[in-house]
Amino acid sequence: MRRTFSGLEPVEPGSLRHIKRGDVVTCDVRRPRNPKRHRWYWALISIVHSNLPEPLAAKYPRPENLVDALKVLTGWCDTFWLPDGREVIRPRSIAFHAMSEPDFAAFCERCMDLVSKYLLPGVNPDDLRREIDTQATDRRAA
Repeated sequence: MRRTFSGLEPVEPGSLRHIKRGDVVTCDVRRPRNPKRHRWYWALISIVHSNLPEPLAAKYPRPENLVDALKVLTGWCDTFWLPDGREVIRPRSIAFHAMSEPDFAAFCERCMDLVSKYLLPGVNPDDLRREIDTQATDRRAA
């Protein structure tokens, strides 16, 4: 939807065709996530995963393992206990529908801090950001 002087109008023509004129509906109003930040985040993950020191590379054999670790380290996870008393930590989704743009922006910044501190401590954060920006832009062009 897009806000206009007369109210809200659909961005995609015909997207409201299943709702009759005069029908009352309930809507969940959220601002969409920024696809550029999404590409930036996955460029971060790709670069970090490709440059992990050997001992860490063995701990994170797939980029998704790194993503889950960052979710837990940033607190974007749920904790529950099994009947036998064991604690289970389950990372939450960062999908567009599951996380707002402001939350995702803050999550990305926390991930950068963690990467700089624990995963690639010798890398200059400004250099890393420049490389991420370049790769994220290149991904869009591809």
